[in-house]
Amino acid sequence: MLFDQGVLFGSTWKNDKFVLDRNVYWDLRSVTNSGEMKFAGGTLEQWRARGHDKNSLVADPLFVGWEKDDFRLKTDSPALKLGFSPIDVSRVGPRK
Repeated sequence: MLFDQGVLFGSTWKNDKFVLDRNVYWDLRSVTNSGEMKFAGGTLEQWRARGHDKNSLVADPLFVGWEKDDFRLKTDSPALKLGFSPIDVSRVGPRK
């Protein structure tokens, strides 16, 4: 998940009746200090203690060019190391 505004899991994520894992999170505002990212108001360690994202990473996902809506992954993306399988986005969405 790449974002540059708002909060991560800022709504009602309190009942823990969901499963999240093997994700890559990156807040463009905290590039210099990724430890400041909050998960439902707490730290990543607190979030993991609740049973979530045990195998997830806080890291730059290394998109080819997110600034131009190109969300293909570079070959050294941490998402690939987590087992993410890229999809051909040229075949996604409305077509003529």
